[in-house]
Amino acid sequence: MPMNSPLSLDREPVIADATDRVCASGEMADRIRVYPWHRTSLGEIAEWPDVLVWSVNTMLECRFPCTILWGPEMAQLYNDDYVPLTGGKHPTLLGKSAPKAWAEAWNLVGSDFEAVLERGASIHREKVLVPCLRQGVLQDVYWTYSYSPIRDTAGAVAGVLVLCRDVTAKMARVFAGRIS
Repeated sequence: MPMNSPLSLDREPVIADATDRVCASGEMADRIRVYPWHRTSLGEIAEWPDVLVWSVNTMLECRFPCTILWGPEMAQLYNDDYVPLTGGKHPTLLGKSAPKAWAEAWNLVGSDFEAVLERGASIHREKVLVPCLRQGVLQDVYWTYSYSPIRDTAGAVAGVLVLCRDVTAKMARVFAGRIS
């Protein structure tokens, strides 16, 4: 690929402002741009590694519910399509450590996240019951999800990409068909 190609990964992007590194549009892109990241382990957007910036922009452009958990603290970033799945925890989830944000379910999903972060495992689960706190009430929620490692330029796992779907309504129809 020629060096002057817009798709070249060998040249540094020209950025007028650090928040311009987040290129997507939408509510979560706007929130990510103005969030006080300096209060978190991620630091200012201008200091983020390119792989985090690329991953965040890809996640924000994705029309499937997804979130990124970054670093050992698993700081959470997510897209607009993920908001309805948060059960009223939005917008306080942004930047929050995933084990704290999802404390009610961490005993069920934490080991999968650790497998991704520590061993680079890719996880896929279908129709799994993971109770979640929604509007202050613990609810039975069925999920289909994938956890994938996000690797830095040296190949080390730096974060986790989560793609997920709430399949509770589908499971309710399945259960209703068994009872009839």
